[in-house]
Amino acid sequence: MKITPVCPSCGTKLAAVEAMDHATAVLRRTCPNSECGERWQLVVSNLSLEDPRMDKIDFTFLGRKS
Repeated sequence: MKITPVCPSCGTKLAAVEAMDHATAVLRRTCPNSECGERWQLVVSNLSLEDPRMDKIDFTFLGRKS
């Protein structure tokens, strides 16, 4: 299962994240929108494996693409 987060600033879809059942993933993503270009650190953690599955994504702003 893949999770597709969106940029908190402009709402553009970021690169998809593979959902993990028993681990927390720390990833970095850059917004593909040329007018935004913000870089984010994503911390993806699982809250519940039961139906419906629930995952949590925390965003930390890292700066803008030069």
